[in-house]
Amino acid sequence: MEYRLTTFLAVCKKMNFTRAAEDLHITQPAVSQHIRLLEEEYGTKLFIHEGKRIHLTPAGKFLRDTVIKMQNDENVLHGKLAFFETGKQVFKLGATRTIGEFSLETKLSSYIKAHPEIELHFIVDNTENLLHQIDEGSLPCAFVEGFFDLNQYDFAPFRTENFLAVCSKNHLFHHKIKTVYDLTDETLLLREPGSGTREILKQFLYFQNMRIENFHNIVQIDSMHVILKLLEQDAGISFMYQMAAQKRIQQDILRSIPLRGLPVQHELSLVWKRGSQYSKEYKALCQDFSKE
Repeated sequence: MEYRLTTFLAVCKKMNFTRAAEDLHITQPAVSQHIRLLEEEYGTKLFIHEGKRIHLTPAGKFLRDTVIKMQNDENVLHGKLAFFETGKQVFKLGATRTIGEFSLETKLSSYIKAHPEIELHFIVDNTENLLHQIDEGSLPCAFVEGFFDLNQYDFAPFRTENFLAVCSKNHLFHHKIKTVYDLTDETLLLREPGSGTREILKQFLYFQNMRIENFHNIVQIDSMHVILKLLEQDAGISFMYQMAAQKRIQQDILRSIPLRGLPVQHELSLVWKRGSQYSKEYKALCQDFSKE
């Protein structure tokens, strides 16, 4: 990428010329010069200075989003061009932990066997981190279960999944459970901030006029596998997509908790930066992974 645009993205990331210079290992005056040259070339201001703070202008925001899209597409292009030298096309694909660990194993296997020419780099992380990697241009697309900004990303629907409350088969409640209000005395096993599962729970609680903080005992865990193991040991209750608990429910190890308003259905999606020239390929990829 052209060096001035690299500098521009570094400033957008830090919103500070000095810190951007440190990241780029150049001087602060060099950063200022690069931004000034860009503003002269495009004939518009990219940043507004308010004291020691800077903000992007509308033109700056548009340029940032466009350059990130270009950077992501350029990285995909590099992966495609590698095929002519190595016979392998490098392709990165992301997925949230729940989707990656409980939904894609068989589909990934089929994809790898059907595309021996592709060197797949499969990245599993939470929704927030995956979207951040797409934003910074290091990841072209990802399967996510959480929320995303339709103004920033294009998407293709992957599947619709039930979201429900889960506990051990042997868990005993001390009173009758009808609504989520009745669970606030239980130990809540909860995914970390940035997780799509957590965001869906927050939205569900919001419409019940509740917050996560209404639970008296919360244990935060960044692994769905660990949460499931703790549920097996009757260490608390949790909320998750059905695909994560389905096997253990079928084995009569866990059970869903009947609650008013649950289960709710949520659409899981493959997302990528809005306006990418590879949109048709990503849609075809999602369709391929969606086949039963």
